[in-house]
Amino acid sequence: LRRLKVATKRDGAELVVVQLVDPAQIDPAQAKAIAAFDGHDPMTPNRRMAALTERLGVRHLALHDAFVAHRDANDLKPPYFSMTCDGHWAPVGHAVAAEAIGRFLVDEGLVTAP
Repeated sequence: LRRLKVATKRDGAELVVVQLVDPAQIDPAQAKAIAAFDGHDPMTPNRRMAALTERLGVRHLALHDAFVAHRDANDLKPPYFSMTCDGHWAPVGHAVAAEAIGRFLVDEGLVTAP
């Protein structure tokens, strides 16, 4: 990430890390099963990435909160944001991600709203 940040800046841009959400973080049953193992927490990757990007001075957006908020507001059921045949996002997953990323870029002053 450090080298990528330098290369991005050299190109006149800014590196922003967007952290995808793991299905096990969205499904309460899966999250509970993971947390049942001593020392395991499904949110550890998010905390580690947040700490790393902060240390490197790189902006970071974890999509977890946007996905959970949309899941709860719309009473979504499994597989939530994924296709039933595999783990790829269904259109709703893409829409939630796009909205969260767009809002983040505007809020951070990286782009202007239309």
